Amino acid sequence: MLKRIFVLFIVGFSCGAVFANPAPGFDNYVNFAICMKELDAHVKSGDLDSIKGKYLILNGSFVAFNVTDNRAATYTVEIELINGEWHGVTDVFMYRAIIIFSGREFQPMFPERRRSIPGPTEIPTNSGLIVVARLKETRIFEGEVIPVLYGYYLRVFKSG
Repeated sequence: MLKRIFVLFIVGFSCGAVFANPAPGFDNYVNFAICMKELDAHVKSGDLDSIKGKYLILNGSFVAFNVTDNRAATYTVEIELINGEWHGVTDVFMYRAIIIFSGREFQPMFPERRRSIPGPTEIPTNSGLIVVARLKETRIFEGEVIPVLYGYYLRVFKSG
């Protein structure tokens, strides 16, 4: 009985220590505090040094895409990701980014030619996405400066 209590104590203490400590070095690679609004503010102010070289985890709605390389081995697509917020009951502020995904694994998700009945892996426009990306550059898009990022991972999420 005493042995069981001792084992439970050790296991409990170990689990508490594991969950209490942050991941070592995580902040060196990922800026978890940046959302689309903060990213937009950094781009508009020109303060890009604090986010360059770090992975960002962004969420928004996928609204459009453009295939820039349709070869299977180097398939590249640029998607437009937006997010926004209401200010009061009449004003909406939109935040926009272009995310570049490269590799054959993205071809079925964003096919060059959309079918009338989407395939099972095709991501429909207006889907919510969570992406892991790194800043590449800025670009003038529809009269405003927006961030362009390299995308590494994405996940479709459904609200509600």
